[in-house]
Amino acid sequence: MLDSSQIDQIAQRLLTEKNTANKEKLLRVFRKHKFPFGCDLILKFAKRRKFDDLKEHALRALIYFKDDRVREFALANLPRTITPDFYTDLLILNYHRDDHRLLSDIARKFTNEHIIHSITGSYIKIYEKNRTANCKEPLEILYSKLTCGVCRYKLVKILYDNNALSEAINNELKYDSYKETRKFAQSKIAR
Repeated sequence: MLDSSQIDQIAQRLLTEKNTANKEKLLRVFRKHKFPFGCDLILKFAKRRKFDDLKEHALRALIYFKDDRVREFALANLPRTITPDFYTDLLILNYHRDDHRLLSDIARKFTNEHIIHSITGSYIKIYEKNRTANCKEPLEILYSKLTCGVCRYKLVKILYDNNALSEAINNELKYDSYKETRKFAQSKIAR
């Protein structure tokens, strides 16, 4: 684990680094730690046209910033991306009340099981951080498409915690393939 002086030193180096390969290496650190000098430089890297390692690391580094510019960047890219989790992750700290509509549309749009699994991880983080009954529609769409028992279990818990669990899902939980979901249903939900 890096201490704050090491993080500052790496950030200072990133501010002045000219070599792209070195920028990529330095930026990797900020996938795990918040860049201490604001989001401007990171956002600049994330807005690169070319999807390369520098852009990928920048997208992952932006998750630590609650900032309207980060939110607008995510919203501008979500309708046209084939890798939505890079952008839905940016809504974890930048979620707004009506975002459930956009998240529902994204969940409906994709059918590839890997993409569904990736955005599910993102939605789980969004709705763990932002409790709201508005989680119902996007999470139920994902629940219906998911094959991962662990993720389905997490969705059920979030739906339950937000008083948004539908009767239809509640009724099928006792038959779920994942043991923890069946246990949860038995102890918390189904009576």
